[in-house]
Amino acid sequence: MKGGRSPTEVANLANGAAPQRGALAGGRGRPDRKRFFTPMRNHSLPGRHITDCQMRLYMSFRQTETASVSAAKAGFSTSSAYRMEQDLRLPSQKRSPRGRRRRDPLAAVWDSEVVPLLKSVPGLRPFSYVSRERRVLMDHPLRAIRKIVNAALTALSPEFEKLYASPAGHRLRRRN
Repeated sequence: MKGGRSPTEVANLANGAAPQRGALAGGRGRPDRKRFFTPMRNHSLPGRHITDCQMRLYMSFRQTETASVSAAKAGFSTSSAYRMEQDLRLPSQKRSPRGRRRRDPLAAVWDSEVVPLLKSVPGLRPFSYVSRERRVLMDHPLRAIRKIVNAALTALSPEFEKLYASPAGHRLRRRN
């Protein structure tokens, strides 16, 4: 086959396998100076976020290529490319600040107890005015674990007393 790629070479490129030496240079055996360009070869999986680098790469390719070719070279889908053309900001500039993942444990007492206390005494330094009991949520697994541990320690307490009790004048014995 003159001047073209063999079906094997095309199949290798489709599978993501590394091309044979000279395969992309027209099969003429010269060193492949321009390799198949996929900078994000292992990272273009569904569900992965598009990075600023990919966006810049896409926009540079987009000046001369179509949207689908530029997207493929940058490592993401054509639909993502069309979506990005609607809003040309970098992905890092689009992110909203991360919100809370769980409710604030001090929300109930902050405005009613902590703020008035801090305003009433000007030199007061806040550290912790809420007991440990109130800081742990009512349905938190630590509460159940604490009940189990307390029951076990209560049951083992007489054994610990015998084990760690030291009679008066007790001395360590030497082993011979």
